[in-house]
Amino acid sequence: MVFPYMFDAVGWKTYVINASWNFLFIIFVYFYWVETKGKTLEEVDELFDGVKHSDVPDLDQVNSDEKILGGQFEKV
Repeated sequence: MVFPYMFDAVGWKTYVINASWNFLFIIFVYFYWVETKGKTLEEVDELFDGVKHSDVPDLDQVNSDEKILGGQFEKV
């Protein structure tokens, strides 16, 4: 562990250094991490790869008012 040695060498400024690293990391997370809450696995796959890899229908099509019965569409 580096903290005890760093605290002995630098003193209270150790906390300022650690706070600076935390602040930089927060900025990195804000700009580079992708929010995946509320997305399907297919949507997350498109976010990271940019290409759709499955034949699963889009979420808009799944949530539409149509229902497939016997190969035909029927309004619900």
